[in-house]
Amino acid sequence: MDACCCPDLDGPSVFDERLVKAKKAHKCTECCGVILPGEMYLKTWGIWEGEAHTFKRCADCIDLVKWAEAHVPCICWLYGETHSNIRDAMDEWDRECPGLAAEADAKIKAVRAKRRELQISATA
Repeated sequence: MDACCCPDLDGPSVFDERLVKAKKAHKCTECCGVILPGEMYLKTWGIWEGEAHTFKRCADCIDLVKWAEAHVPCICWLYGETHSNIRDAMDEWDRECPGLAAEADAKIKAVRAKRRELQISATA
């Protein structure tokens, strides 16, 4: 299997990405879970095709991406679709490494469950 086959997508004309501490509650672009005040998250801002966009990735989704990148040579992902992109990549690589897709599904479900719990706790 080839190492990487991401399509040539036009990157942003302007791009900034930084790890920041939340001053207020935010919503993770990837899992749609809450990012609580005081929690670190990855804030990405850029201009794609003339339009500015901001994306926020919670600490659990950051860890999920790091895990995925450590297990396969290439993941083609888009902001807001990272979970499904990871699933697709792990499904493809599961032939080479059986169990990888099941592990990815379990990790994604755990992230979403944890973030739901945080949301419930924050509103209680």
